[in-house]
Amino acid sequence: MPLQTDQLHKELDLIQAVITRMAQNSFQIKAWLIGVLSATVALGKDNLLVSDTNHFMAYVFNALLLISIGLFWYLDAYYLNTEHRYRKLYAWVLKHRPKNDDYLYDLETFSRKVGKEEQRVDEGVGSVRHRMFNKTLWGFYCLPFLLVILLVGYNIHKSTQKKVAPKKQSVSVHPKAPLQAKPTVEKVQLR
Repeated sequence: MPLQTDQLHKELDLIQAVITRMAQNSFQIKAWLIGVLSATVALGKDNLLVSDTNHFMAYVFNALLLISIGLFWYLDAYYLNTEHRYRKLYAWVLKHRPKNDDYLYDLETFSRKVGKEEQRVDEGVGSVRHRMFNKTLWGFYCLPFLLVILLVGYNIHKSTQKKVAPKKQSVSVHPKAPLQAKPTVEKVQLR
């Protein structure tokens, strides 16, 4: 059955809408990360560095910063990876749709049969973990991640330093002061 041009355009519009949504989600994740990090630093400004009274709270805020960066980094990589998969699907539809109408409007299947051959539509996309260490994401998330790691290292170093007891003050004798003789006790003989 011949495929109508408007059906092809509708399918491509659906795929393009998913691509646009994933790109927008990736952008919003970056904005949310900046907001969460700013709020955490502002609310915990007195607890970011270890002091004598706040060991526990300093580590809680440092962990909160690290976890926030890690979660947002993963979500951003997930959205970019999904966007890339749908870009591959878009290219597949442009190439194979004139030949058949199998998988018409199917946006979930990334393994498709063309003739007797099965193809992966998202061939070469890679994993989310691979996408996390892509140069575009690494450049954005590396700086805050390294700053928090340095902060944690500083706090660990500061909290494990041995506390040195204050030195006892020694009494110094003025060099020109006369020396006093020790009193001696004489034995008195009684007759």
